[in-house]
Amino acid sequence: MHIQSSVPEASRPLVTVILSTYNWSEVLPYSIQSVLNQNFVDFELLVIGDGCTDNSAQVVQNFVDPRVRWINLTKNTGSQSGPNNEGLRQARGSLIAYLGHDDLWSIDHLQTLTSFCSNRNQIFATAATIWLDDVCNVQFISALNELITAPMDANNWHTPSAIIHSRSLIEKVGFWKEYSPNQNFHPDNEFFARLDKIEPKKMVGSVSVAKVPAGWRKNIYQTRDVSPQRSVFDQMSAHPYILRDTAIDFYAKNFNGNEVLTPYYKNYEEYRHFKGLT
Repeated sequence: MHIQSSVPEASRPLVTVILSTYNWSEVLPYSIQSVLNQNFVDFELLVIGDGCTDNSAQVVQNFVDPRVRWINLTKNTGSQSGPNNEGLRQARGSLIAYLGHDDLWSIDHLQTLTSFCSNRNQIFATAATIWLDDVCNVQFISALNELITAPMDANNWHTPSAIIHSRSLIEKVGFWKEYSPNQNFHPDNEFFARLDKIEPKKMVGSVSVAKVPAGWRKNIYQTRDVSPQRSVFDQMSAHPYILRDTAIDFYAKNFNGNEVLTPYYKNYEEYRHFKGLT
């Protein structure tokens, strides 16, 4: 496999941000704006619908910024694998970053990651993620560094919204595995585990991702509640480095983190059902 771009290198962005989405247009303004608010500007943002049938296209097109492109797959593939693979095929940047449509970045996310990646021929790295419940209480923080543990071995989770990797690695590991109702793996874990074998993941030591997991919110794709994202976005707008300061406060109060009870899923299909996708 060889991935190449016909765009002259001088006109390519350094980073391609892939934001996969499916029929949750209400949340897109927050995630997209968190990308456009970055103090690092050399990126393109590919918002890729997994066969969206709602008004997601109009929401994306309301952002008048040449760095933003809307792409909608002709049919629903059932997971982020399909949109992410299309993003990889169309990516012009030499670095790939991902953002879940219901996750948010602080303004320094790309700047910190790209600075860490500079002068490295090949990279697979992650920022730290703050995991929040429905009312924005911090549950735990993952992947800050190897010395600070997280519940449920979360430091070893592969959280797409926190990750950046060299596009060239795709030539070695291949694309994301397409979704199948009978699969016994999560597509993100399987894909990034393959990357990790080729290029071990590094923690950059910055807290720049806020995540209110859809997998903790029963029937979220039916209720479409965006109040947590709105709250976090408003707080970050008023205080751009609030994720960093929240992490400092969290560890000052509870260095070992909290014990978190999360739903248990027998397989990926059960996970999709809990969220209201089936």
